[in-house]
Amino acid sequence: MARANSSADRSHPKPACLAERSNPSQATDAQVHAIRAIASKAGVSLASELEQGYGVRNPNQLTIAQASQLIDSMKQNLAPSTV
Repeated sequence: MARANSSADRSHPKPACLAERSNPSQATDAQVHAIRAIASKAGVSLASELEQGYGVRNPNQLTIAQASQLIDSMKQNLAPSTV
């Protein structure tokens, strides 16, 4: 019976990305890191992009969907033009 109790006591911890965020719909740490890295590589003013496009000052304030949209948009700016 001790075995049954020990397995019942085991809980599944939340993934680190969910445990550290105050709001589950807020951008993940990986997204925030990617946003900063891509903006730097693309020469984009991240502060201006965030203010103008999303009304926030920090990428941590974006939702997961907004962060994904911003990442996709900035990645397109990195892609070489095929004209």
